[in-house]
Amino acid sequence: MVDASNYRSRGERLPYQISPSCDPLFTSNLPPTVNQLTEIAESVRIAGTLKSSLDLQITETRMKLFRLEREEMHAARHIDRCKFPLAPIRRIPNEILSTIFICHADSLKSVAPRHGTNWHHGVLVLGHICRHWRAVLLSTHALWAAFSHRCGLKVRNPTAVTEEFLLRAGTHLLSIDFRCLGMCGAENSNYPHSEAVCRDIFDSLLTRSSQWKAAKIEIHPPLYPELRVIKNNIPNLVKLHLGLFTVTSHTLHDMETFQFCPRLVDLNLQSYSLSDELIEHIAFPWDQLERYSGAASYGAGAVNVLAQGA
Repeated sequence: MVDASNYRSRGERLPYQISPSCDPLFTSNLPPTVNQLTEIAESVRIAGTLKSSLDLQITETRMKLFRLEREEMHAARHIDRCKFPLAPIRRIPNEILSTIFICHADSLKSVAPRHGTNWHHGVLVLGHICRHWRAVLLSTHALWAAFSHRCGLKVRNPTAVTEEFLLRAGTHLLSIDFRCLGMCGAENSNYPHSEAVCRDIFDSLLTRSSQWKAAKIEIHPPLYPELRVIKNNIPNLVKLHLGLFTVTSHTLHDMETFQFCPRLVDLNLQSYSLSDELIEHIAFPWDQLERYSGAASYGAGAVNVLAQGA
């Protein structure tokens, strides 16, 4: 019995090696002698025994290699799996992650107008990364503090959208952009809604007037009286863009809504009427303003006041 484990082919005689006297038999048709036949038959038997032993060792080695490769694969998968929870981004505090989201939103705000896109969509995409990011996104009040409404735009259930934005904004200062010039329910609207919907949205925004930091309001006469309810309740308003749409100034009486805005420094007035006399019915804290733009009828007076303040 040949022990294949002790077999060494390098520099040693093979256990089944045939003597040189038998070599001519492999290159000619000479008949073998009895001794040669016996020697060759014994060599074949020894080689067969060795081959069987080697086949067994090869099978065992292959099984061992398979097990080693499988263990190596499992170890590699474990390493890759552990990289995810060990990633530095997983250890970023929620406050810093919120700041990153806010910076991302600010960058989108500067790009979106040039590309005609809504920057909110780019921010909301962050909520699709993972549940943790979504939770941070929804709890970052600053990302929900900018609200825009245009009557006639393609928005499903705009009242609910407004309430959701205000809820997410919490107590954060707001930047609102509200425009309703009487186009509610127009035929070119994708989701026509009545003026009552715009009024409800406007009323919801007015209830948060104490949180207004920047406001762009462009409205038509039926909504003018709504502004009076926020008098003396706009303590944080810094920037105001007010656009009024009407045919005659007689529809608007004197309004002191914005006269007592302690932080208002940037004012833009627009009148979409036939005359700019309309805005002369509204009182503003001119002495504290630093910037003015808009209607010409107030332009000269505003420039003089601002120049005196400088």
